[in-house]
Amino acid sequence: MQWLVFSVLVSLTVSWTVADDDECRPKPGEKHVGVRDCCKLELAPATMEPAMKKCMEKFPHPKPPSGPPSGPPSKEMKNAHACMGECFFTEENLLTSDKQVDKDAVIKYFSTASPDLAPLVKKATEECFKSYMADVDPTSECKSGAEQFKKCMMRQIFLNCPSASYTSSADCDAFKAKVEKCPNMPMMMGPPPK
Repeated sequence: MQWLVFSVLVSLTVSWTVADDDECRPKPGEKHVGVRDCCKLELAPATMEPAMKKCMEKFPHPKPPSGPPSGPPSKEMKNAHACMGECFFTEENLLTSDKQVDKDAVIKYFSTASPDLAPLVKKATEECFKSYMADVDPTSECKSGAEQFKKCMMRQIFLNCPSASYTSSADCDAFKAKVEKCPNMPMMMGPPPK
């Protein structure tokens, strides 16, 4: 169940987000593998599910346009993602009182499911802490950068998945290469969560 919540978190983070580069867009008929298919990590703390449900209800995911994604997400979609991420970080006490990402709280929180992952979580957090605010839309209703930070962190964790947890296959290796080339590429392929 925890992996499902983590998958939803990752999916909401990246669903319908594509890079401008055509190589980064999913192609019709392309075999889609997801993060869970390639990197078997347990990052979801037990408290994640209730917080996610609450925030998904508070900031419902707007209905995506029909057909495959064709360009960047709408302003409405970006705002829903930003606010849901901020809500989740607030619920889980991952923001400071002035709505800044709390680096130490994030490291502690995402290391609780598996203490062996602490070095990977710390490295991803340190890397993303340097840059996530540059991706925050100043016109968004929610400006904490929680969503952008989470997106960066999940990408870094996937790209640095420990070899013992990584499925080395042609599909996973191709997916990883695509994620490396395309920073905004969806990491959870398929329809958005219900």
